[in-house]
Amino acid sequence: MRRSVKILAISVVAFTLLPASALAACGGDTPQEEPTTPAATATGALDGAALVQDRCTQCHDLARVEGKSESPEEWTSIVDSMIARGAQLDDQERQAVIDYLSEQFPD
Repeated sequence: MRRSVKILAISVVAFTLLPASALAACGGDTPQEEPTTPAATATGALDGAALVQDRCTQCHDLARVEGKSESPEEWTSIVDSMIARGAQLDDQERQAVIDYLSEQFPD
């Protein structure tokens, strides 16, 4: 009987620590790194292509972005929707992304 209690205690500890250690190894809810700011072009304007590469690929691949053909108004709506979902773009970066997408992937 004493041996059964000991085995049960070891089993409970093992089955408790195993999932906890697996979660700790995965990192849990670690915050994502802040995206880096792409370099400005020679004229000082923000590089829309670099911003798309850096920011949009935080959530999905470029094929998803490049597979669309939208009007400037539609790109504006899409970019604003992505910002509402957590995309990190300030006002100038937002406009640079919209301009780039509108020029490169027009409707």
